[in-house]
Amino acid sequence: MVFWGMLFPSTVNEGVKTNEFLLYFQSIDLMSDLFFSYDCQNYACYLIMFCVLLANVDDTHPGALDLLKRGAISVARAMIPGFREDVDRTTEETIMRDSKTYSGASGTGISGITRNYAAYQRWILLILDMHERSKYTVATFSLLDIGFYTGDHHKDVRKSEVKRSQDNVRKTVDALKNFLNPFSVNKDKLYCVPSAAAVPPEIEKDLLEAEKKGKEARMEFVHERLKKGEKFFEPIRKQKLKTMANMKKSVKLKTT
Repeated sequence: MVFWGMLFPSTVNEGVKTNEFLLYFQSIDLMSDLFFSYDCQNYACYLIMFCVLLANVDDTHPGALDLLKRGAISVARAMIPGFREDVDRTTEETIMRDSKTYSGASGTGISGITRNYAAYQRWILLILDMHERSKYTVATFSLLDIGFYTGDHHKDVRKSEVKRSQDNVRKTVDALKNFLNPFSVNKDKLYCVPSAAAVPPEIEKDLLEAEKKGKEARMEFVHERLKKGEKFFEPIRKQKLKTMANMKKSVKLKTT
């Protein structure tokens, strides 16, 4: 469970970077179980709704599934392999950035007029045209042959970046060598790798059953709320599962 908890965000990002819709969808679907396990109500509710919408997208929007599989989940702003980004992030870094900053496409971004009520109202009226205004910025960059993503090589392959990456890898390996090897100790117990401490039975039980309980809570949410179309915004019953963070003990010292 702990391994999958660390892996899911990486696989979601990998799905976006490589434009693999099925990997992306499967990762966020499995990740929702952990949000239900550890009482992250907003993430749990809206992520499972997002998964339901994706699962039925071909019925609600015929042809959309094929579009998603061909590349609609990410945007390529350069020819560098694996340099794709989320659509919403790209929107924030282009259209929204040009419209909100002081030196935006029109020269009067939202950050420069928030103290002027009349100007603010005019900006709101123009918000539907911000994508058109942003095109002028992109066109200007193209004419001048400038931009942040015009290269065809990763900056990570620069000599300085390679050296720093190698140093980070070496430090990580050295740190792991000083940890307790969880595969060479008593296999009847669960250990916390950084502290080398054995996990108490009650915490171990919660950790090992977290994924199962999260899946049960998710199915209950789907059947009792989504299918019935009611009580979506009401609080979810908390699992109150313990984690390794509960192993920390605080001691108060008093002096006389």
